[in-house]
Amino acid sequence: MKQRLSTLAVALALFALLAYGVVSQGPLTRIDQDIVLFMVAHRAAWLTTVAKAVSAVHQTVVVLCATALVAALLAWRRHAWWALVLFAVPTGMLANNGIKHLVGRARPVLDDPLVRLNTLSFPSGHAIAGTLFYGALCLVVLAHVEDRTWRMAAVAAALAMIALVAASRVYLAVHYLSDVLAGIAFGVAWLALALELLARWQRRQAPAVC
Repeated sequence: MKQRLSTLAVALALFALLAYGVVSQGPLTRIDQDIVLFMVAHRAAWLTTVAKAVSAVHQTVVVLCATALVAALLAWRRHAWWALVLFAVPTGMLANNGIKHLVGRARPVLDDPLVRLNTLSFPSGHAIAGTLFYGALCLVVLAHVEDRTWRMAAVAAALAMIALVAASRVYLAVHYLSDVLAGIAFGVAWLALALELLARWQRRQAPAVC
């Protein structure tokens, strides 16, 4: 429990710092702009293809369908608790929409954008969805696999996929770096909160079970 609460606190603190940096229009926003311009100046055809493919695969509909499929599989295998954990994915994505409107940050503006989006920028929905989905999958593996090699592989794969999704959004200049970092922080916090709430609910349902 302490580990979950500590993770929640640290992730929320990071998210709050990033949000403050954006809202206050401080040095963070200038760094964000410089990074976007750097990415634009170093575009390559193959990188653009990869970034667009990664972003397309992690659209809202695709992530929600994948989440529902995994949750159904876990429920069928009688892992109902972990199926409920996957519920953090759609709820976190929904919460993201509310935060976007609270912050109200516009997306990067370029003369020749690779992708045109009219929605708000902070935090990155793709980063949140990727963090929640791959984070939850990683936790499922860690809970059911004892082999150290496979456990390390699961963690490495989850981190790599989250980083790839986040990087693709910055490369395409549809998000600033702080947007995706905030999305990852929020995703970690939301997942930790979901685990804590479910653990408390489970303890109330079966007080005798550790």
